[in-house]
Amino acid sequence: MDTEWSVSHIESKQELDYHTNIDKAVDRYPSLVWGIGFPMADAVYKATEENPEVRVVDIECSNGVGAGNLACVNFESEEPRSP
Repeated sequence: MDTEWSVSHIESKQELDYHTNIDKAVDRYPSLVWGIGFPMADAVYKATEENPEVRVVDIECSNGVGAGNLACVNFESEEPRSP
């Protein structure tokens, strides 16, 4: 089975860009949108509420809004592991 993927990114230059850029990503790539970093949490939560059909993944977040279309990926950076 062949599956074709289209991958792109939108870089935010400042915090004021987060909401606009997440909205652009949802419009352009409605299958799956990634947000990177805790500072984007408000923009990500808003996008999940306004677009329940879009799957969103955010790095370093907590799903405090209980959105069924949001997955959070968190790393335990404060707990380094030795090989």
